[in-house]
Amino acid sequence: MFLDFGLIYWLLCFLLEGALLGIIMYTLICLADLENDFINPHDSANRINKFVTPEYVLQAIHFLLFVVGAKWSLVVISFPVVAWLVRAYLKGQALVDVTEIFNNLPMEKKVRLTKLFAHLMMFIIIIYRVVEATVTALMASHGPAISHTIISNIARAAL
Repeated sequence: MFLDFGLIYWLLCFLLEGALLGIIMYTLICLADLENDFINPHDSANRINKFVTPEYVLQAIHFLLFVVGAKWSLVVISFPVVAWLVRAYLKGQALVDVTEIFNNLPMEKKVRLTKLFAHLMMFIIIIYRVVEATVTALMASHGPAISHTIISNIARAAL
């Protein structure tokens, strides 16, 4: 079987990480637009707050996948982000306040840039693991035949 559990696991992690990176980038763009006065505070807060719940849900699923899969290095990398999200939720700071968005703009940007850095580190590790799982799946019992077919097709396409 070409798609084994390891490959499916890492592909799922890759999709979740991509979604989280997209959310973080979108919120950073909204904050940059607000800082440069391209958008008003009300619209910016509404756009950012629209993605708070999806970010929390995706991050929880992602973290649980790492814990269940015993991927401890990724648990260590993602734990500060999860701890920050839990802290923000418990303090009632999960949503961006329209009236305080300008006062909190530098801190909001720092938090999101820190999350972006952590998620980029995880993204690089996950890409490596997806490639590793794909190669392992290709080199399984039917792997040599499949890899020969793929390489032959690439060689024919190059000519």
